[in-house]
Amino acid sequence: PASDPEVAAFERELLEAVNATGVGAGGLGGRHAALAVAVSTAPCHIAALPVAINMGCSALRCCTVDLPTQPVSVVAASDGCEGEV
Repeated sequence: PASDPEVAAFERELLEAVNATGVGAGGLGGRHAALAVAVSTAPCHIAALPVAINMGCSALRCCTVDLPTQPVSVVAASDGCEGEV
């Protein structure tokens, strides 16, 4: 959270609003579309208030792999390998 209490409250408000949309991770629905919101502030003229949004979604880059405890014979592999894995 931000060190400024007003900015920290705004971060919490934004996080709650984003997660209340029901979009969920990867747009698949659910309660959590965002894990955190970070707001950075800098002095500027009110008429030129810049806004940037950066997204980094790891939900679709995660996977689970079950590894067998016994060797598995490979019948055909795309890289031409044959034998046991």
